Amino acid sequence: YVDEWSKKCPAPRQCVVEDVGHRNYLKIQFYCQAMGEYCLFKVTPFTFRTKQPVTWLHLMFLHLQARSPTALSSSVESVQKLKSCWNLLPKNFTKSKSFTALVTSAFPSNKGQQLIFKELQAATYFDQFSYNSTSHSKKWCCFPCNNPAKVQHFLRSGDDPVI
Repeated sequence: YVDEWSKKCPAPRQCVVEDVGHRNYLKIQFYCQAMGEYCLFKVTPFTFRTKQPVTWLHLMFLHLQARSPTALSSSVESVQKLKSCWNLLPKNFTKSKSFTALVTSAFPSNKGQQLIFKELQAATYFDQFSYNSTSHSKKWCCFPCNNPAKVQHFLRSGDDPVI
């Protein structure tokens, strides 16, 4: 499931809860997975505020679990960070459900997956990143990392990106 989903949608590197006024919002952050010489997202992440925090947190946990050779413990730092984000979300998102209930529930529904895909489209993620299925490691890379020959005359190593 996770391998197939990863071809359609990247796994965020991290998430943070942003306190705006009296509400908390989940911000999703992505870095380029190639981090090449002309990379746009090597240091500063592509970030957007999600309206689907439950689905994102669930998918982030599933990605962690899929990469782990054993079952993840709740004491693992990356799981603790996800749980912390979950605990800071407003009750209208969590519906008073525990983090354990979230991560042991069924895979996110097709509707939930479509909603986060549409969020990525609206945030212009797919304008800046694409899935590189030809590389050995199959990664989500920014345009310059996927097409270094097309951008090398615009960017020089060490310079700030023009884009």
